[in-house]
Amino acid sequence: AYAHVARRNREGAVAALREAERLDRDDLNVQQGLAEVYDLLGETDLALRWHEACIASATGLGMSPSFLRRLERDCHRLRERMTPHMVEAPAPRLYGDVELEESLAARLSPSERGQVVNPLTGSPEMARWAGQLAEGAKGDLEKARRLFDPLSKRLQRRGRAVPHTAQEVFALWGDPTQSFVCHDYATLFIALARAVKVPAFYVVVEEDCYGRKGPHACAGIPTPRGLLLVDPVYRWFGVPHKRIVPLNDLQVIGTYLGHFSQRDLERCRTGVKLVPDLPWARICLANALVLANRLHEAEQPLDQLDRLAPGRWDTLLMRGMLAARDDRLEDAVAR
Repeated sequence: AYAHVARRNREGAVAALREAERLDRDDLNVQQGLAEVYDLLGETDLALRWHEACIASATGLGMSPSFLRRLERDCHRLRERMTPHMVEAPAPRLYGDVELEESLAARLSPSERGQVVNPLTGSPEMARWAGQLAEGAKGDLEKARRLFDPLSKRLQRRGRAVPHTAQEVFALWGDPTQSFVCHDYATLFIALARAVKVPAFYVVVEEDCYGRKGPHACAGIPTPRGLLLVDPVYRWFGVPHKRIVPLNDLQVIGTYLGHFSQRDLERCRTGVKLVPDLPWARICLANALVLANRLHEAEQPLDQLDRLAPGRWDTLLMRGMLAARDDRLEDAVAR
């Protein structure tokens, strides 16, 4: 089963697990393997069931307290992942198609408008898939859960991945050799959700549920009790990320222009023009200028960033890169 997971063969892994269970479901090592592989497959309920069986067997065999504590930690993590949480944050503005086009036209020139790609746009084929997955569901949250399940259970291929639009992710979804990043899962979920009238939106995560800081993305859904964050990468429906920035579609487009075109100076500049108040667009512009070896020009968006959001780690990182490129090595290390 482990080998099948490594080859991203879900059906083979499941078949091997069932045979292992048939051969000896009461063996501690079998139970531990079942728990771990079901977790890798995103089958959280089955992983929890076998972790609990493993704890019972380990306790009966008198295994070491440290081993039991580790199993208990794993059980706690799985139980947490099965519990939806709401977070407090304002929902972003939801644009209709016509309103979004008008907003883009008001902010950008015709040539700049030609650079725009909306990564959240769906397709008729995506709408059909979403309709099949959500058929018979009652209410937005049940629909969203139906869409989340197949996304959270995809076996991810390790390796460097290039972010895609929702339509690109959908086109590549059936290819097990393809790698996707958090942005891809978020955009695909949002496009599918909107196809079945669930008002999903894009969320940037600056600090995750475990306290880790760094760039991450997931989807959000407004509810009467707060925002529900849908994160297929964390395999958690209702994940309690600690610091988030919900984005409206205009902000998503502006960020996408720069963040995923970091060698294209014109698109990065258009992204800053579209979303002047978002720090990520300016980081992308600074990075594009560094990659183009226009080091002194890169100082301007970083100075603007320091006024907009002082003390950001990514601004300091970019200043360190600038200093290193300019052979100011002590300054680079200090940054």
